Amino acid sequence: MCGITGIVLRRSSIVSDSLIRPMTDSMHHRGPDEDGIYIHENTAIGMRRLSIMDVAGGTQPLFSKDGNIAMVGNGEIYNFRTIQDELKDFHQFTTRTDMEVVAPLYQKYGLDFPNRMEGMFGLAVLDKAESKLHLIRDRIGIKPLFIAQTDNAIVFSSDINSILASGHVVPELNEQAVSNYFNYRFGALGCDTFFKNIRSLWPGEIVTIDTENFSVSSTKYHNHVPFSNDELLMGTEQELTDELEKRLRASVTKRLMADVPLGTLLSSGIDSTLLTALANDINPSKVDAFTIGYAEKSYDESDDAKESADHLGIKWHRYAVSNEEYTDLIIPGIRKNEAPITHPNSLAVHLITKLARENGYKVLLSGEGADELFAGYGRTTDLHLLNGIKNKYPKTLLKLLTATRLKFNAREAGILNGLVDQKWDDLLAIYFSVGEQDFKKREGPPPFIKELGGKMESSKLFNHILQVEQRSYLQELLLRQDKMSMWSSMEVRVPFVGDPEVVKFANQLSIDMKLKDGINKYLLRKVAERYLPKHICYRKKRGFGSPVGDWLKQNDQLKDLAFSLKDSDYMDTRQKKYYTTMLEEHTSGKADNYEIIWKMMNYLLFRKEYNI
Repeated sequence: MCGITGIVLRRSSIVSDSLIRPMTDSMHHRGPDEDGIYIHENTAIGMRRLSIMDVAGGTQPLFSKDGNIAMVGNGEIYNFRTIQDELKDFHQFTTRTDMEVVAPLYQKYGLDFPNRMEGMFGLAVLDKAESKLHLIRDRIGIKPLFIAQTDNAIVFSSDINSILASGHVVPELNEQAVSNYFNYRFGALGCDTFFKNIRSLWPGEIVTIDTENFSVSSTKYHNHVPFSNDELLMGTEQELTDELEKRLRASVTKRLMADVPLGTLLSSGIDSTLLTALANDINPSKVDAFTIGYAEKSYDESDDAKESADHLGIKWHRYAVSNEEYTDLIIPGIRKNEAPITHPNSLAVHLITKLARENGYKVLLSGEGADELFAGYGRTTDLHLLNGIKNKYPKTLLKLLTATRLKFNAREAGILNGLVDQKWDDLLAIYFSVGEQDFKKREGPPPFIKELGGKMESSKLFNHILQVEQRSYLQELLLRQDKMSMWSSMEVRVPFVGDPEVVKFANQLSIDMKLKDGINKYLLRKVAERYLPKHICYRKKRGFGSPVGDWLKQNDQLKDLAFSLKDSDYMDTRQKKYYTTMLEEHTSGKADNYEIIWKMMNYLLFRKEYNI
């Protein structure tokens, strides 16, 4: 795990060490073990390394045997040993690092080479003979990779801050991302970021920079269609449970590969608990578990997590978060997140990974992505119930009930109308919305959601909904996890969504294998029954929340920070009044406004931090 960066100047310019050095230095947290830079004429690539595979010998940049190819990479390639065996007659490997396979793979297979790799990665491959620099991102989008182009420079990096450190890119605010942030469960969508002039590579994308002509082109190496057209899987519940267990075990086994200590992030939920059980079963007594804790019992999952750890017989660590410590992290957290912090619990991800790092760990497994694969969110359950109502009653009656609001609230009525009329973009906009607020009004569904909604099919409604989750909300969670864990110099691996065989299988399951008899993640829980007591498999998860709402009332430091922003120059008169009203109502106990207060605070602090 590392951070990579680089820059291409117009042909008449030569890159110097003094230009790229600040770019690598800004990512020290991503790779505190060592750095590496390679400069060739008008092009420079660099990296910071967190050593996990071949700790002593995995220094980058890495080169092809003839020296024509230079590469830097961030992430892990889990099938690298298989690739080494396939290429042993083509290339003599001199290290045990996974990234050494990239240059010979590229030389043998050209730009089809990423299809032969399984893993999470952001890569930069410089082909000097062809005057091409190829940037490649993994097919799921687990590892970030950003790019910006100006009149004189093309800059890329794992971190936006590194791009800004080049001095060639001036940050500009992306208003569409701001609108999404206030109105939906995500901020930047698709390839957007909160910076108008900096974009993310799509999952499965290759960007090619012609270093001679100073031009950029793009292609997809992965068939990243909006929705899978695979037929639903047939089979008994027993057969499907067997197959899911087999694929999960294979995925976890691959992600236990490391030359350093490895642990898991453990909450009260079934995702992380099953993951921990599988890791412990595959690699007994060698996996520790780490849990975040709060003094506020309604948010604390420690007792449930400890019960699971005790049952599995593994060592368990708890990090107790104080409100003062949490408040101190908000502003530096925004800088590391490179965006407003959408989820208050993001800072908890940093703290628990920091605890693991202090205990000598460099790699953790996370259950991220299981909700998007196996229908774990309450909003999906609600949609399933409303779809059942839609199928039960005539359209005229439903239209009457939604118009008069006799039986349904505004959100339910909007979703029902979307289901009845099959207006999928409208349905998606309401499905992902976070409720009405007056700070930043919604202006119709975001373009990316409209595009996906236009391609949905009623016969595959729920699998399509979950695939939209995977392409929108999950992308924000994966980016959040990368930014907050790498702040602690910690690699986090995601066996649920990181393995294409697990993702493909989950997306071919019928909704009845995900939501059954009021139980979400149904088939996942059936697998868990083979490793855990039933009461653990079916207990209700408390949610990975944080007591920010309580702290805004009780913690003078957090309250003072919130009130200090009420006259911010980044608000107009109406917004200032709205912000102050929300704060006063919340801190006096008249209303629970913490979610919108948190969003407004982070938005204002983000703009102040980046002066945009």
